[in-house]
Amino acid sequence: MFFLNCSTWFQWFVLVTLLLNCLFMTLTDSLLTGVMECVFLAIYSAEALLRVLSRGFCLRPFSFLRDAWNWIDLLVLCTAFPSLFLDLGKCQVLVIIPRVLKIFSASPGLRRTVEALLGSARRFVHVSVVTVAVLCLLAIVSTQLFMGDLRNKCVWMPPGLSSNLTSIPSYDNNTGFYSNNNNHKEYYKHITNPENHYHRPGHLDPLLCGNLTTAGSCPDDFLCLRVGDNPNYGYTSYDSFFWSLLSAFRFLTQDYWENLMQMTLRAAGAEYILFLVLAVFPTCFLVLSLLLAVVVMVIVDQDKAAVDRKNLREEQVQRIEEALMRMKKKEEEKDVGGVVLPSEGSTVTVAMTEADVDSTLSSHWQRLRLWLRPFVLSPLFDLGVILCLVVNTVVMAMEHYPMTEQFELVTSVLHLVFSFIFVVEMLLRMSVLGLRGFFQVSWHILDFLVVISFLLELSLADVSGLSMLRCLRLLRMFRLARWWPSLQLFLQVVWSSAQSLALVLLVLVFLWTVVGLRLFGTDYVTNVCRIAPDCELPRWHMADLSHAVMLVFRVLYGEWIETLWDCTAVSGPGTCVAYFIPILVIGKLLVLFLFLNLLLNSTTNEKLAALEGKTDPRISKVTQICRRAGQTHQPDHRTERHEEENLSMTPMISESAQVHKVTESTDEDPKKPPTDPGQNRDEENHKELIVEDCCCSFCPLQDGDTSRGSWSDFRRICLLIVENRVFKGFMLFIILLSCMALVFEDVHLEDSQVLSLVLDWADLVFTLVFLVEMVLKWSGFGFRKYFSDVCCWLDFLVLDVSLLALVLEAAGVYCRPLRALRTLRTLSRFQGVRVVLRCLWAALPSLVDVQLVVLFVWLAFGILGVNLFAGKFFYCFNETSQEIFIPDAVNNRSDCSALIDAQFSEVRWKRTLLHFDNIHAGYVSMLILGTSRGLFDLLYAATDSRGVDLQPAFEHSLYMSLYFLGFMIFGGFFSFQLFIRVFLRALQQHGPQISLHPHTPLPLLFIPTLLFLSSSSPHSSSSPLPPGI
Repeated sequence: MFFLNCSTWFQWFVLVTLLLNCLFMTLTDSLLTGVMECVFLAIYSAEALLRVLSRGFCLRPFSFLRDAWNWIDLLVLCTAFPSLFLDLGKCQVLVIIPRVLKIFSASPGLRRTVEALLGSARRFVHVSVVTVAVLCLLAIVSTQLFMGDLRNKCVWMPPGLSSNLTSIPSYDNNTGFYSNNNNHKEYYKHITNPENHYHRPGHLDPLLCGNLTTAGSCPDDFLCLRVGDNPNYGYTSYDSFFWSLLSAFRFLTQDYWENLMQMTLRAAGAEYILFLVLAVFPTCFLVLSLLLAVVVMVIVDQDKAAVDRKNLREEQVQRIEEALMRMKKKEEEKDVGGVVLPSEGSTVTVAMTEADVDSTLSSHWQRLRLWLRPFVLSPLFDLGVILCLVVNTVVMAMEHYPMTEQFELVTSVLHLVFSFIFVVEMLLRMSVLGLRGFFQVSWHILDFLVVISFLLELSLADVSGLSMLRCLRLLRMFRLARWWPSLQLFLQVVWSSAQSLALVLLVLVFLWTVVGLRLFGTDYVTNVCRIAPDCELPRWHMADLSHAVMLVFRVLYGEWIETLWDCTAVSGPGTCVAYFIPILVIGKLLVLFLFLNLLLNSTTNEKLAALEGKTDPRISKVTQICRRAGQTHQPDHRTERHEEENLSMTPMISESAQVHKVTESTDEDPKKPPTDPGQNRDEENHKELIVEDCCCSFCPLQDGDTSRGSWSDFRRICLLIVENRVFKGFMLFIILLSCMALVFEDVHLEDSQVLSLVLDWADLVFTLVFLVEMVLKWSGFGFRKYFSDVCCWLDFLVLDVSLLALVLEAAGVYCRPLRALRTLRTLSRFQGVRVVLRCLWAALPSLVDVQLVVLFVWLAFGILGVNLFAGKFFYCFNETSQEIFIPDAVNNRSDCSALIDAQFSEVRWKRTLLHFDNIHAGYVSMLILGTSRGLFDLLYAATDSRGVDLQPAFEHSLYMSLYFLGFMIFGGFFSFQLFIRVFLRALQQHGPQISLHPHTPLPLLFIPTLLFLSSSSPHSSSSPLPPGI
């Protein structure tokens, strides 16, 4: 029993049974599901009985109940048997939850991951208490400030109604309505009628208003009264602690918070913006920062514990190996003659046998392989393949809508040509390396899949409905990762994400989907009229599996409040809040765990660091060939002439070099008597005023004796002025004053000639002061030191723009907006900003490389979008009624054109603002997607699309939503993660520039980097920072 329970085959059988059970959970109730439920219950019962018989029930140390994971099995059995005889209704989720969670106990890797997460939950206890306390405090204060304000509405007041009233009805704070007695019955009926409330076009809720001066006002003939319900089905309010707490949580998660802020300020008054800016937003930011810090600490601790366990295992294995070696030596000492060494005859026999086998092959085939081998394995062959891949990518990116028949024919022929080239390439590699050697290289497997996809596309070209096979051409683009290390790093990061933590997140997504389907599926169907005027299911609901999955992903994306409103309208607030809030909190934390774990995990970092450090020799050879092709074999006479001039020129030793040599010689002399401390201080002060080379060793101003020349004295005076604190403070004051002068430039500046004249003279004075500063720095530091600093370059460019603006304004050209560039000079006056600039400058090459990788990945999604959606985002629209025709009325573009030709001037054949008709529009659409704006507009247009030049239908192609889900994961999540990884890697490589050790691991580099970059203390910028800053 024990061996069967511990068998790997038995564990796989249980896991497959759980997966099949999860599959049947998504189906509707039928006879098949009832039979399979009995089968699953029998398997779970047999498994539990086997565990009890093999380990005991509860008395022994390792018995059934002593393992907490076995409690899930007990819950499965306790909830399954009542469900066979009773209709549990919504309580059926109590049967589903233990079975899905049982997947964690059936998989050892998932079990360890969940145990680690549960073990780290104690670190979140204190921060959770702080978060709840802060939210409760904000809810209490918001209730006291804004109670009932969101009920203010603009009510239409006809002149005759108010004149018939003898007195104004009083407002009851307990009920929240105006008094309803016999004298004011007509008035109460009028103000509570929703038809008398002012609605803006396209809005379901009435316009909010307030009776304060700074609050929102009503149109004419409308009066602001506190009647009716709150907005959003009555669930957005501050009337009670619970709803205020939900609003505070909405501010914390930043979901549709701008709408809540605008409603609050319009109803309560604009002065309450101080409460939001000074209390709500900073508090939410601090809470989120605290949560992030705790997650980072947990991940670092887990990673450290994993490294310790790994080192302990390695030590144990090493000890065991040493013990085995000692035992083996003892046995050899006891029986030396009994050891029979292997003879070399077997190796020779095997070699001869292989030679005999090879000799049976055709001599012509062998000669062909030997002749092709140098060519196929040469870097030139790889370079040719790279050029073919690049050109093929360009051809795929040139496809657009609409295309002429000639252009479409040319692209089709080019695709066939490149496909045959790749087929020939694969056959050549197979012929040279053999089948076994070909498939031993992982990149050749991708080449094989590319060829197989082409053959499938070619063989099924005439079959309708399989046009999406053209999308498999995108696999050719990712073949470039073999020769592009950064793209290979991106793919490695994506592959590293397929770990236990991601699987835990997927299991929980499935659990939340099935639970939501069981809890709210029926309610959405029966109570749909509460949320839709036409009693049709909206886009976001849980009536079926596909919509439930998309709704869960939307909540994980951060858009949860609108779906919560619909859920509370059809099913009640208690169940919906208890369902949505755990999804949002747990899901967001797991996503954050996954993101930071990929970033800070030492094992993953070691693999990726090895990948970054490892360079394929083929890549270097191809690079050498490209460089060699761009060079000429003729000698450069200009270079030779310049070298001769340098050799004939007498080198001049600079003053600073002479002083350093003298200092070194005096320090090396041990017989020199000790000097006076005052004299040492004078020498130190003298050393501080030593100037460096002006620009080069043959500067004409340094001819002759430069140790006591007038030019050297002038440079020392300039350096003394520039390094003076008074001068530094004065320049900081001038910079701030120049920035303050920009505040007075507004739209009314032309009306005040005096102010405009003063600002013009002030701009001239500021420019001259900055020019004098730059000349002093040039003289004191020298050109070489001045232009070796990024901040000095920034000041130099800003001053050049200012001088150019003065010249252009004198010529009559309007250049006043260029004055705003003066604010950039403040960046070099703070230490934290200077460090950020230095870090960005040091990481710029790596970030540019990563940007190219991200653009390449977006190019792949753009080409895929063009293949999927080109010409499908058009629709026939009625300008008068602002409605889209249904497909039964207008089926395609021809029908819409017929209506236009029939003198229906209000009909238009339009295209959505965001589309994928070409790669340029695709990049714009993906940029909107990447910034989390316009996602739903594109998603709705894609799911409604039917075909090229066809009128869209409601959710006709719901599966198209997978494209946007894939882009948000690969084009957004992993791209952003790669950016941060490369930036931290650049900081690690340039550690001395930011006072960090160059070999600091990424987990230990993450927190100090954030703390160091957040420093904003003032720092001198008159001289470039030393290398250690």
